[in-house]
Amino acid sequence: MPLSSDELLSTSHQLVQWHSIVSKIVESQCERDSRFHFISLAVTELLAGDFGLIISARDLFRYQEGLPVLARGPPTFHSLGDVEQGLDDSFRIFHEIVTAATYEVLDAYNIAITIDQVPTKFDLGGHIRLLQSLDEQSKTKELSVAKSTPSDSQSDTPRYDSNLVALSKQRSSTKIRILHLMQGAAESRIDCRLEVRDLAAGDIDEALSYVWGEPKSSAPIWVDNHPCWVTKNLYNILLALRREDSQRTIWIDAICINQSDPDEKAHQVRYMGEIYSKAKKTVI
Repeated sequence: MPLSSDELLSTSHQLVQWHSIVSKIVESQCERDSRFHFISLAVTELLAGDFGLIISARDLFRYQEGLPVLARGPPTFHSLGDVEQGLDDSFRIFHEIVTAATYEVLDAYNIAITIDQVPTKFDLGGHIRLLQSLDEQSKTKELSVAKSTPSDSQSDTPRYDSNLVALSKQRSSTKIRILHLMQGAAESRIDCRLEVRDLAAGDIDEALSYVWGEPKSSAPIWVDNHPCWVTKNLYNILLALRREDSQRTIWIDAICINQSDPDEKAHQVRYMGEIYSKAKKTVI
């Protein structure tokens, strides 16, 4: 059932308030450590970037009430249906940004949480409250040492042949990577291949939603014939997903996004909602 204009206005205001809370947390963390830079870029993009979903929804109501709009240019949405769809998109993308920020705080300060502390999947308010709690805890903790550049013999990330940010700017399209998990027996090494695809051109076979796990516990896989060290949790997931007789195509953020490139991480975070929505199947 479509939401009324009052309900949409209330939802829009709630989203803007949450965005303000998360922005302050991320800005504060950026002052302490540069690893939060890509999160900051994603938060800014959601509010005032090319899509500007949050601010556009708010401006539609100001426009309807004869008030000056706050964003640059004319309002993006021209009907209540457009507003509702825009808010749905905003919530989905914002949820991924908050989740990414939460992972970074947990990793940067070595904070451990129990499964009971994790909010339900679609509870954005709950996830923001968890981020606020972790932010408060971080103020009394020392930052963990950021990982140094790995040697070729033990690489933390695959050797990425393409820059997704540059590709999207050149071709005005949404480029992502997907992972081909090659077939193999249980005792063999895990082999994968990366492929660049245009998200706007079609669906994705599968997307993985999972807990990264303890970063200090790692195991090797091979991506495009180069060793790549992943968390033990992800390694075990890949073992469970791998088929003996056929390859499996799946999107996995830790591998498909170049984690050592802050610009690419910021660029890809805003597409995570669309990636999950386009996936024919989500493995949890």
